[in-house]
Parts: sequence; C-alpha cells; structure tokens
Amino acid sequence: MSDPVTLPIRAYLRMRAGTCVAADTTRGIALVLRDTGGLFPDGITVQWLGKEAAEFYDRHQHELTAGRCLDLELFHFRSVQNQLRASVKTCQLAPLAPSWIKHADKSISTPSTPGLRLV
Repeated sequence: MSDPVTLPIRAYLRMRAGTCVAADTTRGIALVLRDTGGLFPDGITVQWLGKEAAEFYDRHQHELTAGRCLDLELFHFRSVQNQLRASVKTCQLAPLAPSWIKHADKSISTPSTPGLRLV
C-alpha cells in the first residue's frame, strides 16, 4: 500500500492541545487549529495517534497553548458533523514569532512578585 498524500501546513492552536485515546488504547493528541495561509477559514481539528505523538505531548505540553504555531503534515481529510477533520503524519513546533520571543524575554526579566521593589 502506498503512503497517503499529505498536505504540509503551518497552523496555530486555537486552544490548548488535549490528549485522546483511540479505540485500541493508542495514546495521542487532539489539536484545534487555524492555518496561517487561510486554506481552512473555519479551522480544522486534527488527531495525532501513536508513540511519537504521546512523546511530543509529554515533551511540549506546556508550550501547546492557544496561539502557538506548529508545522504539520496532514492526511485523511474528512467532514464530521460539518467540521473539517484530518490525521497528522508529522508535527513539530514552528519557530517562535518575534512577539512571542519579546514576551518571553520580558517575563523572564520581570520580578514575579507584584509590588516588590529591588533596591
């Protein structure tokens, strides 16, 4: 059997990533996305199952928040109750946008206790 045709996209998370379990108890993650190119204007929900997906989630779960960009390869597109769904072949964190880097730098340099002044 040949490999499925995949579509590479860059998309951002519309909400925090969640875990899921397939009928055969395979762990995975579910992602609600909006692509940056406007290919799917109503967004898309994708599922990534398997050991690689579970390891990716365990490694990056604190980064998988709304607005975080991902580079994905998707396949098996289908409509489920008027919602576009797909499966994930590969997924990785996209490079951070300059605004995210600036925010992260500001968070690190700002004291976490409000009202505390260092003299």
